[in-house]
Amino acid sequence: MSALVILVHPDPRALRHTEALLSHEGFLVAALTSYVAARHLFESVMPDLLIADHQLEPHNGLQLALWNHPDHPDLPTLTTSAGPAPVAEAEATRHHAEYGVTPLEHCDFLRAVWRATADARAGQRPPRRPLAPQPRSAREPARA
Repeated sequence: MSALVILVHPDPRALRHTEALLSHEGFLVAALTSYVAARHLFESVMPDLLIADHQLEPHNGLQLALWNHPDHPDLPTLTTSAGPAPVAEAEATRHHAEYGVTPLEHCDFLRAVWRATADARAGQRPPRRPLAPQPRSAREPARA
């Protein structure tokens, strides 16, 4: 099964480009342009990876990861920026998120995505198997 990536970037052009790159690599991508839309999506799905741009007005990508952390502490996060941002990089590192500078087609970006999704999948419990249906007589208590 393909890994699900939530991708959040305020620039529609960069969002489409990164979505196409990740889709080409075989990931399922939910591409969103806002912090609010991403928070809403987290109420219904659990992705294998969050990739969020640092500039998600009025918040940032790391704040999105921190908001989600109490419910999903093992969700890997990659924050991105259009240029070097030492403070953002330090904050990402402090909160155990990876930090990357665009352009995202760089091979280091894809390596980080593959590594994060592989690590996330390795830590997941195996899917539960449904129990075989029991005959009706086994489900009902004996009657006297």
